[in-house]
Amino acid sequence: MATGSSSGYARVFEVSTGREVSRILHQAKVSAVAFSPNGKLVATGSWDNTVWVFEAATGREVRRIVVANYGVESNYVLEVAFSPDSRLIATHCMDRTTRVFEVATGREMWHVLFSGIPWAIAFSPNGVLLATGSLDYPPQVFDIATGRRVARFPSEVFAAVVAFSPNGKLLATGTLDQTARVFEITTGCEVERLAHNDWVFGVAFSHDGDFLATQTGDWLHAYRRDGERWRHAGSRYVPSIWPKTLRSSPQGNCPRCVEFVRDVPEDPLKLERINLDDHSKPIRRDSHDLVGKWSTKLGLTFDTRGRITPLQVGAIPFASLKKEK
Repeated sequence: MATGSSSGYARVFEVSTGREVSRILHQAKVSAVAFSPNGKLVATGSWDNTVWVFEAATGREVRRIVVANYGVESNYVLEVAFSPDSRLIATHCMDRTTRVFEVATGREMWHVLFSGIPWAIAFSPNGVLLATGSLDYPPQVFDIATGRRVARFPSEVFAAVVAFSPNGKLLATGTLDQTARVFEITTGCEVERLAHNDWVFGVAFSHDGDFLATQTGDWLHAYRRDGERWRHAGSRYVPSIWPKTLRSSPQGNCPRCVEFVRDVPEDPLKLERINLDDHSKPIRRDSHDLVGKWSTKLGLTFDTRGRITPLQVGAIPFASLKKEK
């Protein structure tokens, strides 16, 4: 498990024992953490204008990237994500940019300047495309190799979360207008709009592409693919879900499952999995086992008292997005 903190430390722990494996120290708060898909590297983003890449097992620094800025004194790095092949890192920054870097050299391949602060970022499963979302501008999709924009969606659409379908042809979004939408990437056309009764802060396709899961507050909703449409298959009350932690399960493990993180009093770090074929029954497994599987996907951060808190989304802490109990 990788963590960041307001003290500037990023640490890697062995989940089964709690033993600290490695650590690094930034000069300011660590606001973003991500494991590479192969689990060997950790990338951190900080308020000190840098992205660090280090070996998870040893803490050895592999690359330190100083992020340039546009018109801001401190260019906080708000989010980091590895490409599926672990060769590239994408970042969202306070100066309203999304940037893509090579891990091996630290070279910036390209960047794009937006009209607002980016909130969401996702690589396509094949690593060819990068999707971005914001509450200030429409979702957009870029070609990774060139930085050329290949899709832009309607101007009234905003996105706090984005997710590619397994075949990379569809993009799902969720946002504050209480809708989740599905778009065809090649045309930019909206193929489905799913109304909800609250902000949508989680979207994920099942690994087989037959289901779409969404999260609103303490509820998970399942939608089954029916030709070109998505039909509501059911909803389930799951209290204390963290926003933006909804993910499809690993390949071959459970093709119609999604996983998510919960913050519950009896177990501050609880991960659960639900089979969307039978969304009413969670698949309960040992939390340590799930954390281990999630360690390649999920970064966690701690407050100054050592309590687990969600990572920031853009400039707004997750904690401010959670409803009062």
